[in-house]
Amino acid sequence: MKILYVCKSLPHRYQGGIQTHTSELATHLAQRGQDIYILTAGSIRNGETRYQLNGFTVIELPYLPMRRLPFLPFFFEEVSFNLSAWLWLKLNQSEFDIVHLQGRSGFLFPSRHNKTTLITTFHGLVTLENQFSQQILNLDRKIHQRFASYFEKNALKNSDAIIAVSREMQRELDELDIKAEKPHFILYNGVAINKPQNGTDVKVMSDENTIIFVGRLDRIKGIFNLVEAMKQVDKNVKLVMIGDGVDRVELENLILTEGVADRIQLLGSQTNENVLAWIKGGFALVLPSFHETQGIVLLEANVCGKAVAASNVAGIPEVVSHGVNGLLFNPHDIDEIAQSINQLYQNPESTKRMGEKGRQLVAEKFNWSKIAADTEGVYGQVLAAKKGKNKLTLAVAH
Repeated sequence: MKILYVCKSLPHRYQGGIQTHTSELATHLAQRGQDIYILTAGSIRNGETRYQLNGFTVIELPYLPMRRLPFLPFFFEEVSFNLSAWLWLKLNQSEFDIVHLQGRSGFLFPSRHNKTTLITTFHGLVTLENQFSQQILNLDRKIHQRFASYFEKNALKNSDAIIAVSREMQRELDELDIKAEKPHFILYNGVAINKPQNGTDVKVMSDENTIIFVGRLDRIKGIFNLVEAMKQVDKNVKLVMIGDGVDRVELENLILTEGVADRIQLLGSQTNENVLAWIKGGFALVLPSFHETQGIVLLEANVCGKAVAASNVAGIPEVVSHGVNGLLFNPHDIDEIAQSINQLYQNPESTKRMGEKGRQLVAEKFNWSKIAADTEGVYGQVLAAKKGKNKLTLAVAH
């Protein structure tokens, strides 16, 4: 099959969950003999460029970046890439057996496709992404949310099939109450097992007293409650926070105000190799998010043999079983967050066993080889259904 993914950026340009998902899926499907292409954003000066990466072809589209505009930069940035992608797809869609949209990349295309099979993977909905963020008060974010919500629903109506990355994601799509008789599939995000590490470009300082947080510095990730909880955590425990985001300055001020600056280190964004190295060096990972459709970093921690402490919300319980590969807590309960961290720190043997069990569970259920095989099976079913050979309904791959 000749398959085209649409994803605005890739991990060698920007680290993120959707970017990693697209790149890993493309890599493993290419290894299975599929002809894989990824349509992504490039420089307007260079024009359209193509190159090989990890066995697949990257097509970089020239587009006009709008993120530095003084007025509505977030909104116009997304429109700019999607417009470029739509114009390119309009001319080239018939070259591919399947066009597969990832997230909101390519969302102008669904109602206009007619020459190829179109599949859309939903990683999250913009309304829920903004629910806990102060940015929703910003005019730019309000206009972007209205635009993105419309095209999310448009993709649900007009794609030939929909993939959700968790049961929680599927539940959220069902709540939109879109009347569209399209097949839906649940295919989880995967994680690389036994991926070789090439070393790090920073000295890793984490140790058996360090717990790691990985995620963007945004209110929805529960970062402020985590800082508050650190006041109740064993004084020997240090917290390393990896990531950057809109709430970093406010977070830095809270750390100083609460008097925990000597125990919390903000590293900013890191390479994937460095992230894994820091996780491996600590005793556990913590993720106090108010919402996650799945939580890839939890899988990555388990792959490293580390237990996790995470919120008992949305899609997280689909990957974390309390007392098995980690602990679950109420992210709004600061005492409970602190108790979970203390339990992991003060019981190193049981914490180690949870990490070992986590690695086993991830290897069985979430490895990319399995996800790629399941995705390949979905492609075959959708193509057959479009040709009228069978009828599809909701399917769960795991």
